[in-house]
Amino acid sequence: MATVRVHLTARDLARTRIARGPSLAVELRLAAATAQLPGQLRPGEFDDWQRSVSERLAPETRTVLSLLSAARPCPPFVVPGAVRSAGELREEVLRTPRRRVREELSGIAEYGHVLPRWTSALGDDPRALAWLAGTLEEVYTQALEPHWPRIQAVAAADRADRAARMADEGVESLLAGLNPGRVSWRPPVLELAFPCVREQVDIRLRGQGLLLVPSLFAAAVGAIDAREEAFTVVYPVRYAPSCCPLSAPAGPVPLGPFPEAAALLGRTRAAVLAATAHYPGSTTTELARRAGIAPASASAHTAVLRSGGLVSTVRDYRGAHHSPTAEGLRLLGPRIPGTGPGR
Repeated sequence: MATVRVHLTARDLARTRIARGPSLAVELRLAAATAQLPGQLRPGEFDDWQRSVSERLAPETRTVLSLLSAARPCPPFVVPGAVRSAGELREEVLRTPRRRVREELSGIAEYGHVLPRWTSALGDDPRALAWLAGTLEEVYTQALEPHWPRIQAVAAADRADRAARMADEGVESLLAGLNPGRVSWRPPVLELAFPCVREQVDIRLRGQGLLLVPSLFAAAVGAIDAREEAFTVVYPVRYAPSCCPLSAPAGPVPLGPFPEAAALLGRTRAAVLAATAHYPGSTTTELARRAGIAPASASAHTAVLRSGGLVSTVRDYRGAHHSPTAEGLRLLGPRIPGTGPGR
């Protein structure tokens, strides 16, 4: 494993910012790579999801995963930048010029990486590219779409925590804590370790700046992207291990005891906050059911928690999805597993 060394100027640091949420295309690429790493992640955290992906994807669909392996770089045309849906992803891949497809695949092969045999047709046969585009959409539908609102909600809570850290401690503290073990801040160089990088690479941004993009899957498989206006580094979001967004919620949330939170918020509101911690990304209706209250009451409680900076809310066509902020988790204390130091 070699490193990518990103040299940052004062202007780069000044232009460093955190993306509002995960990138759909990047998350799909990293999820596909993670699905191929059973037993290599934190025990139990992704096991059910990995089994589910393996069972739900047809054998022909699973073929595409070999192109998205963690063992080699991914062709950039497979990970188009600003797409907001699986349909947009499919269309962007279909629009890729054949010459670009051939050049990007050849560039990966020139670095000594062996590509799957079936990829040789992508640059010449429109049917092969159409199959790839449709299959990527199917992988998203089966592996990510059911969990996407929760992933967004957890990323929003993580972003709020890191933004507060940057405001309190500065951008260098933010960089130092991005992904310990894989990302190191040695001023003025940000070092990124990737399994698929075989020799050291030095990159000088010269004022371009950094865009930090949250990801549920980046702890196992890192990612960078030099195509955007700012140089993109994908980092793993932090959350309580018992609250993995890929885990299917089961069972009611106990109403207590959370004495510190209950003393400040009241017992019912503390239970709603606890429900967001156990099941990040829950809708208002789900929180109401888990706390044993009416949906209207849950909506009122989440509004108060949100105004107090204890809960973050992400909205999509399915409704509002609520997750705890770092302050919310701290208020609940060690009774929520995984909220202690170092996570």
